[in-house]
Amino acid sequence: MTHRSIPPRDDAEQSYTVKEVAKRRRVTPRTIRAEIKRKRLKASRVGRLLRITPQALAAYERGDWK
Repeated sequence: MTHRSIPPRDDAEQSYTVKEVAKRRRVTPRTIRAEIKRKRLKASRVGRLLRITPQALAAYERGDWK
């Protein structure tokens, strides 16, 4: 299964929201939050928001959480 890439952002610190990652993976945001809670997907908080770096997303997609 191939995934469409998320277009890069203009800001220096690229990161994606839970909703953006969920859309890319074709799952619900709840599933992405569960993967973060299980420590399979690394994320950081910016205020109340969870943000996922492209590097963390790539590691998750490769299965590097094991």
